[in-house]
Amino acid sequence: MWFTPRPGDDDYRPSFQDYWRMTAYPRLVYNSALNQATVTVITNHMDPTVKYTYTFNGVPQTSNVRVFTSSEHGPVNLTVSASDG
Repeated sequence: MWFTPRPGDDDYRPSFQDYWRMTAYPRLVYNSALNQATVTVITNHMDPTVKYTYTFNGVPQTSNVRVFTSSEHGPVNLTVSASDG
């Protein structure tokens, strides 16, 4: 079931952007030593056949999983793109 209204629907708000079509959020799991984090990006799209590109800190990849270690510092920039644009 999809909950975000489309543009033109009575309940649509401009702040919803394109979330009516695709959503994504990161899930983080740390190891027991807390020196490594596995980020898994969970996606949901109106069209289940699309292919995704996940860009972590400017580096694109097709896998939705990226492991970060304690040697990597600073914020993480994540962009998710679908093949339908």
